[in-house]
Amino acid sequence: MATSKFEKKALNEINRIDEGLSLKLLKWFLRPMVRKALKKLENDPEFIASTDSMNKIAKELKNDLKTYKKKHGSIDPRLEAMINRM
Repeated sequence: MATSKFEKKALNEINRIDEGLSLKLLKWFLRPMVRKALKKLENDPEFIASTDSMNKIAKELKNDLKTYKKKHGSIDPRLEAMINRM
């Protein structure tokens, strides 16, 4: 057990460094699996249809936002920023 402030700080730093290193290693090991999964999804008709549908809905939402702004003049800037990121 760490008893002094220095020991506690040192232990916290070691744990933080270990977490960062283990996360990088995990990403490195999982990268080929993720690539394979994404390649499979490229040819999946259901996935393609769902992404097309999602893009269509995002476009409609942006158009609805424009018409709302024309009618009412303003909108919450946070909401507008969120929709523009889509």
